[in-house]
Amino acid sequence: MNSLPSFHNLFRCLCTLLIWCLCNMFVIAQQTYSSQSILQSGIRDFEKTKSEVNTPGLPKKQIIDKLEFRTEFNELDLEQQEYTFRVRFKNDKLRKQQNKLFEMQLTQIMNESRLSQDDRAQDYYDGLVSWYFVQKKEPLLEQKANLIRDKNKLEMALFRDEQKLNFNDVLKVNERLKEIELQLYTQSFDKRNLMAGLGVLDSTAVLEEINWISMERIRQVIDDLDALLEIHPELDLQNEKIALLNQEYIVEENDVDNVFDFAQLRYKLDDKLPIERELSLGVSIVLPYKLVNQANLTEIEIEKLEEQIKQKDILSALQVELNKERTELMQLIEKHEFMTKFVEEENLPLLKEEYLSSNQVAPLPLLNLELMIVERRIELLLIEEEIYLQYINTLDNIDALRLENNVNYLDVNLAPIE
Repeated sequence: MNSLPSFHNLFRCLCTLLIWCLCNMFVIAQQTYSSQSILQSGIRDFEKTKSEVNTPGLPKKQIIDKLEFRTEFNELDLEQQEYTFRVRFKNDKLRKQQNKLFEMQLTQIMNESRLSQDDRAQDYYDGLVSWYFVQKKEPLLEQKANLIRDKNKLEMALFRDEQKLNFNDVLKVNERLKEIELQLYTQSFDKRNLMAGLGVLDSTAVLEEINWISMERIRQVIDDLDALLEIHPELDLQNEKIALLNQEYIVEENDVDNVFDFAQLRYKLDDKLPIERELSLGVSIVLPYKLVNQANLTEIEIEKLEEQIKQKDILSALQVELNKERTELMQLIEKHEFMTKFVEEENLPLLKEEYLSSNQVAPLPLLNLELMIVERRIELLLIEEEIYLQYINTLDNIDALRLENNVNYLDVNLAPIE
């Protein structure tokens, strides 16, 4: 007689085991990503789009700078023709300074080109933040939708039983149900789009929350951003321009240091003179008088002063922008702290326990209480998402977010991306 129940128990255990195995197989098959892996793929994609630039070679060491050949006719008389062969010499000290100037110019061009290329860093960071919070909001929105469905069924039942329930309340619940289901649909659609933007095609993939940066850590990063202004790419370019003008000044100064300028051999055709009288040798010596190019040096000094003033203006504008962004971020963090404190003091879970232990438990108030608990959690998540997006926006506005900086700003340890 007891064999049948035993069989049922055995069958139930086997079914439970099968369901457990299937669930685990699904979890194992499910792809997982991290902020590190997504940002690494972003770097790889950016590297593929970068184009190689062929830079010109620099002048090599040489003694002769220029060879010249001239000929002249004396009063258009072919028998009075004159030939001049001139060798102009190269100042090696000047060549080295010019080469250094060329290298600095090439570096500046390459840096400007590099900074003008968009590595889509903000797109990747915004996508990661949105994905992170979609994962957190999804189960809560599903729970909210289920509670509203239950509330809708309950209120319709009460209305049909003529328990003096206002029909407008039933319509309001239906409207809320439509809104939450539309919100779920929109979120599902947006999630697929943002994941596709990150190169993730599996809609069931999960973003790991390991080492995800906390709000307290965000506050520390923002407090330390003043130091990053000093190495802002725009300021780096200004430093390069000033250094370039310093080098131009040095080159201009050294341009008069070439004492031995050129040597020449002149041959004047004259049948009345012997060959040694027809040939003459000449040299050119530059007197080392530094003031001959003073106007050029002054012009360079004026350009340098302009770039230094521009550098201060850039730093001042960046500081104003950072202070503005920091204020907005701090206001959001304070708003989150206020809401967190409010939810803690409200203590709806405790109120639920007290209500369940009372003798006046009714389904509708209990559903309303559950909805309030879920909605509070969603409200906190929405403010938190605002904070993270503002954090990313602040970093982007001071150009700290570039993937080439090799810092994962969503990692609690600010780990290198690669």
